[in-house]
Amino acid sequence: MISLVDGSTAQINGNKQFHAASTGKLPALYYTQKMILEKKVDGNKLLTYTDAINQMSGAYMRGGAGVLQSQPYGKKFSLNTIMNWTAKYSDNQGTNFLAYYASNKYDAAMKKEISTIMGRNWTALFYVNAKDNAMMLEAIYNQGGKLITDMSNTVYDNQRIPKYIPVQVAHKIGDVNDLRHDAGIIYSKEPYVLSVLTQNYQSYEKISVLSKKIYDILK
Repeated sequence: MISLVDGSTAQINGNKQFHAASTGKLPALYYTQKMILEKKVDGNKLLTYTDAINQMSGAYMRGGAGVLQSQPYGKKFSLNTIMNWTAKYSDNQGTNFLAYYASNKYDAAMKKEISTIMGRNWTALFYVNAKDNAMMLEAIYNQGGKLITDMSNTVYDNQRIPKYIPVQVAHKIGDVNDLRHDAGIIYSKEPYVLSVLTQNYQSYEKISVLSKKIYDILK
């Protein structure tokens, strides 16, 4: 947990490494928003959906979560649309689209930026700890932009961190095998970031109850 007011933190096993599952999409989302805000890419320009996005190093598997996979190759989409789909539906193909067109295909400059945010050398794209995700969300909070709105209106808002929270929550979930993750920005009177990574098939409800307990203390 990170307070977005005074920077204070609290953690339990915050440095324990997990497979990131779909919380590993946060760097591509952040970097795409950064490139748009800095006007290095045009968020509204139509770009071609091609299987080349799935062939770069660090690409998510074809299929899985999301809606882009149901679209035909050759169709064109804007980064703003795909950023919304990636946040809203946890879109695997969407993440690859963002990484291919806006996040420099996870090149050295992009990895350096994310490493600076996390405070460590970020090279294994699919492995993170709770602290890494919290720091990514702090960076997303500070950069602003439409990504916050996209992450606050997902198909997963009735579960995990937001379920019992009566204020805006911008979050990114992740599931793979026995892992159940969520990381979110909670817009309470004094906003904070909460990052929860779990293993051994913990229930979504357990994350929701923990989130509400923390909210009730900090609200």
